[in-house]
Amino acid sequence: MRILELEIINFGKFNHETVTFHDGMNLIYGENEMGKTTLHSFIRGMFFGIEKQRGRAARKDEYSIREPWFHAGQFAGIMRFESGGKIFRLERNFYRKEKSVSLVCETNGEVLSVEKGDLQVLMEGMNEDAFRNTVFFNQQSAATDEGLARELRNYMTNLQNSGDGEMNVSAAIKSLESQRRHLESEQKRLDAEQAEELESQQMRLEYVRQELLELSEEQKHCEVQMARIAKERIALQARLTEKKRSLEKMKRELDIPLEENAGKDEMESWKMRMEAGQDKRRMLWRNQELWLLGGGVLALLVCILVPHIWISALVLAGWLGISAIFVWKIYRRHQEEQERQERIQKRMQERMKKEIQAERERSAKREKLLEEKYHEEDELAQREKELNLEFEKQMWNQERISAESKEKQVILNNLEESLQELQEENEQSGSIQEELDAVRLAIMTMNQISEDIYKESAAHLNQKISDILSQITEGRYTSVFLDTNMEVRINTPKKLLSLEQVSRGTMEQIYFALRMAVGEMFCQDETMPIILDDAFVMYDDKRLKQTLKWLYHSGRQVILFTCHGREQRILDEIKQEN
Repeated sequence: MRILELEIINFGKFNHETVTFHDGMNLIYGENEMGKTTLHSFIRGMFFGIEKQRGRAARKDEYSIREPWFHAGQFAGIMRFESGGKIFRLERNFYRKEKSVSLVCETNGEVLSVEKGDLQVLMEGMNEDAFRNTVFFNQQSAATDEGLARELRNYMTNLQNSGDGEMNVSAAIKSLESQRRHLESEQKRLDAEQAEELESQQMRLEYVRQELLELSEEQKHCEVQMARIAKERIALQARLTEKKRSLEKMKRELDIPLEENAGKDEMESWKMRMEAGQDKRRMLWRNQELWLLGGGVLALLVCILVPHIWISALVLAGWLGISAIFVWKIYRRHQEEQERQERIQKRMQERMKKEIQAERERSAKREKLLEEKYHEEDELAQREKELNLEFEKQMWNQERISAESKEKQVILNNLEESLQELQEENEQSGSIQEELDAVRLAIMTMNQISEDIYKESAAHLNQKISDILSQITEGRYTSVFLDTNMEVRINTPKKLLSLEQVSRGTMEQIYFALRMAVGEMFCQDETMPIILDDAFVMYDDKRLKQTLKWLYHSGRQVILFTCHGREQRILDEIKQEN
């Protein structure tokens, strides 16, 4: 693969800039802050994109650092490269709200899909971890990270099993890991659901038991209330019977007379006495009249028989005087009797009024007493009705409690059976756990096999690293060993050394040889361009010349960003030597 051209629409400080590259060595020189690292980052971003982090990490992530200084919405670029004899155009919009990527073969017009892995196919299956740890050098260090060990082990295992590295053991392990996580999550979810259901069943069971206990207490209370009501009803019925009997007796004893008949007997007695007195007086007057008439007849006889007129006149005058006196007395007595009768009648009327008023008051009292008695009877009758209603209510409540108790007992029995079945199911349920154990065993087995295959294939890789290291160190170090964790051991005639026991420059050269050897192993058919950003800062001129000479004779495209002039000078020397 060769990168032909970069068209930077907006990326960091660059705006609508175009950079072209050629085969072999491409040296890009510039002072600090000129944008070399930005171009370096742009190439990686075009291949793999740039994701914006979340939270605090977003403040200093690659996305924030490389955001355009102007027109942030036009955060995009284009890269043209050659692979397999064809020219491709890769376009990418980095803006997080409008992210997009497209890949077109300009040679035949075919539209490819980055999402479906067409770009990774053109890169010999190299992912970002492998890219960063092999052909892509940054300023910090040439050292690799754990991502390279993972990808290298995967590649070697694939190569051993398929012969061409196409079978992705790492993907298989990743799939098993995903399955393991899914099964663990499913097991955890199932355990949580079973625990929750078990707890829910137990809570429901306790709740139903509590309800049955409350119903039992309510049943006892209802029975006590019914006994109390029955006892009160018996007492009330006895009181009511006695009250009715008392009222009947009172009605008979206290029959209230009519108001107009009040004092009638006394009035009749008075009238009888008045009539008897009148009869007596009439008899007396009749006797007096007889006496007066007799006196008149006697006086008349005297007048007739006595010859003397004066005697007759005197007798007649005497009779008339006596008669007048007698008549006056009779009249006077009659008047007195009349006045006496009027006084008696007036006293009788006043007495009768008093008696009538007293009778009315007694009648009102008797009516009030009867009314109170009737009211008491009504109250007793009303209380009897209330007790009857309360008794009926307690009877209905007792029936309800009995029905609810039966229903709750059935529910309780069902819950106990369900709880027992659930506990048995939890004890017997092990299918997911068995499958999870099988997946874990498969992962462990594949990792072990991968490690074993890696050990078998490592000899070829160690030889490749040793050859490159021997060339760039002029034969000073000729034997390097790499273990499964990418720990490097340097074999010298005197001693087996670790990286910490050599100089920083030698360490950088070893990592360079490691990167190049692994990169050649990953990309056997289509070599990737080597992209370096001030990667040789720790090199002295001698080491730098040997390394640049190796790169110059590798036949690969090399893009070297530097702020030093010695790279150009040494390259000119190498060209003159050749």
